[in-house]
Amino acid sequence: MRFARKDGKVSPNLYLALIGLVVLLALFGAGCPEEEVIPPPDNDVEPPENDVDPPPDEETIRVNASPGNFDPDEITVSVGQTVTFVVENLGPDNHTFTIDEFGVDIRLNAGDVGEETVTFEEAGTYEFYCAEPGHREAGMYGTLVVE
Repeated sequence: MRFARKDGKVSPNLYLALIGLVVLLALFGAGCPEEEVIPPPDNDVEPPENDVDPPPDEETIRVNASPGNFDPDEITVSVGQTVTFVVENLGPDNHTFTIDEFGVDIRLNAGDVGEETVTFEEAGTYEFYCAEPGHREAGMYGTLVVE
C-alpha cells in the first residue's frame, strides 16, 4: 500500500489507514474497564481496641509467706472479681496459702512460688492461713474481705 503518490500528494490510502487506526484505538479503549480509584486512607480513624488486655475485673495479688506471717495480712477484693494469687515462700519451712471457702490451697516448699486463680462470687469476710501444723496457731493467717 502506498501512501504518497508520485506527484507528492497524500494518497487516499493513508487517510483510510489513519481512520482505521483511530477506530481500532477507540474500540480497544471502550473494551477496557475503568481503573478503580482508591481514596486515600482516613487518618482520623481510631485503631481497633487491643483484645489482649485483661478485663478490669481481673487482678494479680502477690503474697509473701514468711515464718509466722503473710504479707499482706489483709486483702480486699470485689464480688465477681477474678484474682490470681501469686504466693512466694520466703522462709526455710514449707507453707500453704489456704482459703477453705473458695477451695484455694497452694502448697509451697521453702523458696517456692505458686499461684492459683479464683473468682469471688460471694461477699463476706474470710480467713486465709497456713495449714502446716502449728503455723496457724503461731499467727500465720490473714483476712480476706469480699465486698
